[in-house]
Amino acid sequence: MGTNIMKLAINRRLLLPPDERPRLSRLPMWTGGFGMFALGTAMSFGAFKFAAQSLLSGLGSVQFLSQVFFSRFILHEKIEKYAYAGVALIITGCIFIVIFGAHGTKNYRPEELAALYGRSEYVCYLLGAGFLACVVSLSYSSMKQKIMRDRGIGRFDIAKSTIRERQVLAVFFSIKSALFGTQAVVLAKSLSMLLIQALHPNPAYSNPLFSYQTYFIILGFIAAATYWVTRLNHGLRLFEAVYLIPMMQICWILFSTIAGGIYYEEFNGFGQKEYGAYAVGFVCVLVGVAMLCPRDDTKSLNAADVIYDIVSEENPLVSPSARPKFQPFSEEEEHEVNGRRYRLVRSDDFDAQEEGTREVKKQTDGLPAEVPKTPEAAAFTEERTPAEASAAHGTGKGV
Repeated sequence: MGTNIMKLAINRRLLLPPDERPRLSRLPMWTGGFGMFALGTAMSFGAFKFAAQSLLSGLGSVQFLSQVFFSRFILHEKIEKYAYAGVALIITGCIFIVIFGAHGTKNYRPEELAALYGRSEYVCYLLGAGFLACVVSLSYSSMKQKIMRDRGIGRFDIAKSTIRERQVLAVFFSIKSALFGTQAVVLAKSLSMLLIQALHPNPAYSNPLFSYQTYFIILGFIAAATYWVTRLNHGLRLFEAVYLIPMMQICWILFSTIAGGIYYEEFNGFGQKEYGAYAVGFVCVLVGVAMLCPRDDTKSLNAADVIYDIVSEENPLVSPSARPKFQPFSEEEEHEVNGRRYRLVRSDDFDAQEEGTREVKKQTDGLPAEVPKTPEAAAFTEERTPAEASAAHGTGKGV
């Protein structure tokens, strides 16, 4: 709800003339939405202490259900038919996760949390994550080099790639980002445990504030969270949000669940039945999240999209043109008039400086080569047969 209120404040601010737009921090609506967003984030942080991370990460998909509801009644957006199927899948998946997932969680001391990193299971996960990150990075770089060779350009430009190529690049980008960024969730759960222990100290144990492991955990959390936010901001500049955000969300849920379940030994008590049912529920959640994501760029997405709007409008170091632009629309039609063929070319340039004007060029016999710009712009290029062209050249007529 908070992110939708923030987005509503941003939308209303954009309706004002540029010289009359106040800073977002001075808008009561935006401030209230940000307060709700911060409160929800703090409550999510505190919840790590009371439940298994493999359970909470899957249940985090509930935010997408509320996104559908609040975007309909706050932003007055139309809900696509795919969204209803996505809602049903997420609800089904959450039921499976709650029934068959891990329910309890252990309370670890700082030295125990540090020792968990040395367990063979988690070491294998980290090695596998590192190997996958290397493979994805090489694939990402290889595809960029291929695009540069095919387009004949010396420097990579995302605008030169096709839609399918951008989608594949967004998948590689999201996997690499989530592999390391989700460590922030693992360490956030550790910090929630240590915070409770510091606020309610046990006389039998030392205060976690006096353990050096606590500060390594804090530094690791800051590094992982900074990496994730930086990658998210960089990705929103490279790719259309409609491709990037779904993959980032899915990879975030997937890898945070796997990493947390292995690190905190939450999968140890699972049998074949629990593994199978949990996997079914988890797949339902991921597919449901993908179906809830919009099919066009005209909809608000989530907190990431809202935060990017805030950064791009409030921070002069971030260019508003950082987002990828749509390619201009163009259409060609052929017409035959008085026995001659003409090609009609319509083009729309969405650049803000052009304000939707259209370039007009018309070349025919006896007419000027250019005419002024008009709202109903069109360009005509006459096509002639070789015989007609030779005859025109012989009589001194240009095409």
